[in-house]
Amino acid sequence: MKGWQRFALPMAALVVLFVMLFFAFIELRRENSAVQAGRENSPYWAVTQTERELIQLVALIDRFRLGDPEVSAEDISDRYRSVKARLSTLNRQAYRDVLIRIAGADETVAKVKVFVEKVEPRIAAVQRLTFEDITGLREQFQALIPALHRLSGETMLFQEDEPVILRARLNNTYRNLVFFFIAFVVNAAFIGYLLFRERRRALESRANLTTAIDTMSDSFALYDAEDRLILSNKTFDQEMASLGDDLKAGMTYQQLLKKDCFLRSMGMLTIGFSAVCNKGQFLTVASNNR
Repeated sequence: MKGWQRFALPMAALVVLFVMLFFAFIELRRENSAVQAGRENSPYWAVTQTERELIQLVALIDRFRLGDPEVSAEDISDRYRSVKARLSTLNRQAYRDVLIRIAGADETVAKVKVFVEKVEPRIAAVQRLTFEDITGLREQFQALIPALHRLSGETMLFQEDEPVILRARLNNTYRNLVFFFIAFVVNAAFIGYLLFRERRRALESRANLTTAIDTMSDSFALYDAEDRLILSNKTFDQEMASLGDDLKAGMTYQQLLKKDCFLRSMGMLTIGFSAVCNKGQFLTVASNNR
């Protein structure tokens, strides 16, 4: 079996695993988006966030009426606007589809909205209100919290199964992603082992070939298709010793003959070639001289 054929199956497996890993990652992102969308499109999440904003507004009003210097009228106005923004999200159709199926949900939301809209002028003028007025405003906001808290509990019970299903799908995708990743790493390691083994075999083959030709008594040199020296034995190297460091792998046959002619012209004869030289000019020698 040829070298590339030994790599065909593991390489194909690696490509398949990479594709599966890619799609598992895409599926994971999709499931994460579904979980996030499910949470943000959940009326339970929306009602809970509205309740939280209302509790924080009441806490700010408490601190303001007690003279906390770190709380200003602008802070109360900002928190009030946050409560209004949260209430407006309850108008989303995804929330409405659930709320209309919960007894009393529409009435609770409408009651909170009406009150919040009604007290907007008092919030804008909170800096000028008396202590008693601020206390009354605080008590009215406080009275809304229990109703929102009950509503959040009812919406949670109404759709408690949906997050469980989404979470189970997400966990399954995580497991698939981990499995594909481990399989990908194992297969890549196996291919690395095959590459290492092939390289070791190639080095061993070259070492065996070098040992074999070095034991030959005759001169031996191996050239590639472009007449470049690839390999030579010790006998050849000894015969061409006069070339010194110029004799090395990659040197062409023509370069060897030119160097031989030059050394002959300098009176330093070599015995490796039968080169014909005329006044230092190199004449091409037939390939059968090799």
